[in-house]
Amino acid sequence: MSSSSEALRAYEWGRARVASARALVFASIVAVVSLVVIGRSSVPFALASFAALAFAGWRGGALSRGAMRGALGGLVALALPMSFLRPCCDATMIASGSCCTMPSMCGVSGIVLGLAMALVWPREKSRRDHLLAGAGVALGALSVASARCSGLFIGESVGLALGLLAGVAASTLARTLMSRARRA
Repeated sequence: MSSSSEALRAYEWGRARVASARALVFASIVAVVSLVVIGRSSVPFALASFAALAFAGWRGGALSRGAMRGALGGLVALALPMSFLRPCCDATMIASGSCCTMPSMCGVSGIVLGLAMALVWPREKSRRDHLLAGAGVALGALSVASARCSGLFIGESVGLALGLLAGVAASTLARTLMSRARRA
């Protein structure tokens, strides 16, 4: 085995260790916030955050920058009160779990969150890096927001996830159009 392949392997292991350590710190925060806001049943969803952020961190570049910013945006979705996601229900219905579902409200919440992520979107020079950053934002946001979805009905979960994706897609399109307009 050549020394260059050993060096490459050591480099990749180092990247993986650093990415895993950073992802572990963030996933711990997600676990604590999930426990406080949602309850014990949502804590295992922090593993999704760990896996997504460790992978993105190991890959590095625009994907990593986008994933971390998306995960921060996902923390906002995680902290949303149920009264915001289920506005047609009174407090006793929410507490009992027998509540009307409004996937459209979760979709609106997700779109607003996704569009708000445009404010923290990493600036990238190439179209490829811009798309990678967008994929990272979606990956990071959905990995964290999945814990919130554990406390919702299926329709509401799908609404929140699709809303986040729609907001991220709209942000990507808007940023691309704005960068093209500046170049012209």
